[in-house]
Amino acid sequence: MEIIKLENINHEYITFRKKEGLKGSLQDFFKRNYEKKKALESINITIQKGEFIGLLGPNGAGKTTLMKIISGLIKPSSGDIHVLNQKPFKKSSAYLKQLGMVLGQKSQLAWDLPAIDTLLVLKEIYGISQEKYKQRLDDLLSLLNITDHLHTPVRKLSLGERMKFELTASLLHSPSLLLLDEPTIGLDVSSQRAIRGFLKLINEQEGTTILLTSHYARDIEELANRLIILKEGTISYDGSLPALLNEGSQLKTLRVELSCGMPLTEYGYRMTGNHIWEKSIQQEELNVCIQKLMELKCHLVNISTLDIPLEEKLYSLFSNDGDQYEL
Repeated sequence: MEIIKLENINHEYITFRKKEGLKGSLQDFFKRNYEKKKALESINITIQKGEFIGLLGPNGAGKTTLMKIISGLIKPSSGDIHVLNQKPFKKSSAYLKQLGMVLGQKSQLAWDLPAIDTLLVLKEIYGISQEKYKQRLDDLLSLLNITDHLHTPVRKLSLGERMKFELTASLLHSPSLLLLDEPTIGLDVSSQRAIRGFLKLINEQEGTTILLTSHYARDIEELANRLIILKEGTISYDGSLPALLNEGSQLKTLRVELSCGMPLTEYGYRMTGNHIWEKSIQQEELNVCIQKLMELKCHLVNISTLDIPLEEKLYSLFSNDGDQYEL
């Protein structure tokens, strides 16, 4: 069953260049130099019910814009969009009651009030019966281990506790689709782990379709069964994580430790520690590289090979360089 279908979605926004200084400000007051910028171009995506999607890309790639279009916060400049059989930008109550959203940089909780007050307001907004509200709230609080903080003013909660209540507020009405924009940003390792476990449980047990943006590779590795990677407003990759990991599986990191301070920059290596150098190579290049290292006028303390980590594979897709794996 299709939950999201985007066909040839494009989005442009208008901005202007501000001139510097007082004189420039006065000139801008009378005449501004407007220009159009493309945030998204020719986006085609189909997402099925129950999928857990990792939406990745460098800053400015269009991730948040895409999330806002799917949620209905903004209308695309052109293209066709159906989410839960609705046009999101029309903001119908039938659509909004099936949607949950968490923006890592913005809060829906009242800062000076305890979270319970916001949750009671949401109960009325979504028309949840008292019985269902109590059962759902108890379940969510228990899963996130925040029952004891329900009556604590939001401003006195830790960042991790606030984010758990943000998730509770977004899932209180049991939405079919959950949009998460950087939900683990700034959290400590323990809080990140708790939230990842919770999201995985919600996805598997309730069949909630989840679209997640994150700059933490661990979030993607543990949660997403499909990746959509944006680059400069277009899709540069759409597929499974195993397929991405298998791409360039012959690529290895060659790590060399020397006994002296001889630089290996001219050979394409980068320094990663005291007398430690690394270089990304193809598996078949290993013997040639080792042979060249043996010719160096410096004693080799250790040589080892490592698999390319996910962060570097992602960097290679984000990078504009020809040498994709040279960081």
